[in-house]
Amino acid sequence: PRPFSQDALRILNNRYKVIIATIPWRQVPEYLDSKLRWLETYYDFISPSQVSFQKDKWNIPGEFIIDDKPDTLLKCRETKITIKASQPYNTNVEADFAFGSWDNVPRLFRYIDKVMEGA
Repeated sequence: PRPFSQDALRILNNRYKVIIATIPWRQVPEYLDSKLRWLETYYDFISPSQVSFQKDKWNIPGEFIIDDKPDTLLKCRETKITIKASQPYNTNVEADFAFGSWDNVPRLFRYIDKVMEGA
């Protein structure tokens, strides 16, 4: 897991409806099971019902998306608040918000909540 992601996602999961959208390397049962076991090991507070094996993340209902993939961020900009997990390969991709470390994510969501309350 990325540093601080477990704590950050635990905080978000207590406040929001979190869906983990992921695609295993291959769409075969043993890879899907392996991904679920990995999530269960490192993110035991995420239930299997919160995991979506869907390539087209922009089709998953929700207000926010946290992602690093440029294509996903671009496609989600029309329908969601985009939050970019900054990486060297996505520096030129626009997003509504960005973070460099997962320890900043809970603070970022508190800021977003305040902005949305004032809107």
